[in-house]
Amino acid sequence: MRFLQKRDLGFDQEQVINLYLPDPDDTLSRKSIKPFVDELRQRSEIKSASVGSGIYDPNTILPAASTLIEGNGKKRELMTNYLFIEEHFVPLLQLKLKEGRNLSADFGTDVQQGFLVNEAFVKQAGWTQAVGQDIEGFGHKGKVVGVLKNFHYKSLHSPIEPVVMIWNTFPASTLIVKLKPGSLPVLNKLWPKYFPETPLNYSFMDSAFGILYKADQVRMTLFNYFTLLAVFISMLGLYGLISMVSIQRTREIGIRKAIGASVVNIVALLSKDFVKLAIVAFAIAIPFAWYFMDRWLLDFAYRVDLEWWMFVLGGFLSLIIALATISYESFKAALLNPVESLRSE
Repeated sequence: MRFLQKRDLGFDQEQVINLYLPDPDDTLSRKSIKPFVDELRQRSEIKSASVGSGIYDPNTILPAASTLIEGNGKKRELMTNYLFIEEHFVPLLQLKLKEGRNLSADFGTDVQQGFLVNEAFVKQAGWTQAVGQDIEGFGHKGKVVGVLKNFHYKSLHSPIEPVVMIWNTFPASTLIVKLKPGSLPVLNKLWPKYFPETPLNYSFMDSAFGILYKADQVRMTLFNYFTLLAVFISMLGLYGLISMVSIQRTREIGIRKAIGASVVNIVALLSKDFVKLAIVAFAIAIPFAWYFMDRWLLDFAYRVDLEWWMFVLGGFLSLIIALATISYESFKAALLNPVESLRSE
């Protein structure tokens, strides 16, 4: 879970929100989108705004379409995910260009003929040089103008899939806005001015991605609670066993102390059998722990690797817990006066 929380997704999601725009059938409201976006960009509290369709809500299924490309003199058809964007999208999220350039209004042809693709698409296409390649899809026909480094637009459960980005802002369904800290009231104030009949609906991008791992967070919490419960029950069982053993061997302990056995010798005598059991339990547990954790991690395309030291550490901690549990009763029995021990027998 720490790996998921700390992994670089390939874009900046801090203080970025998804604003859900009015229904496409609401003609009056749709006309207000452009002036609303223009005013947002003029406000000092707003760093940037980018309008599109299906943009960056990881819970949304991206539109897919057939994409025609040419490679090695042959035309090929690929099924590809699409993002509908405009020129502000890439700089707002600080996506990294591997080669080429971003879509730009300075190039009049970009609106209908410019394509951005990610590294996964280049790999699928088999291109060694992507910029300048002919490409056609979703009503656009032109050339690749830039390649973006791979970024996670879905959960880390899934591998990064090929994606094509084209300039298309109609009908826009989402507006992503990068705010300065504490600037949310600006949106609450401006929204009713342009969309009085539509309630403001938004989500923070980092929260939207966090929801993707809610089930894993719940599973982690359950793991923790059941682990604590299992350890506690085990400690009760161990304590009961060492108490019974020390009572059964009271006479033996008294005789050993009378002939010169030290406290350390007595503690070792009482503990060694439990240490053996702990080691056997550890050996039995390793294959099960490895198997089930490995199966769970297979659900993630990006994950940590299981290392041998994780299991050794788990076994060492188990042994420490076992020794800590039996040590009190062992020392208590070892410190008993041998005369009292023999008299009690």
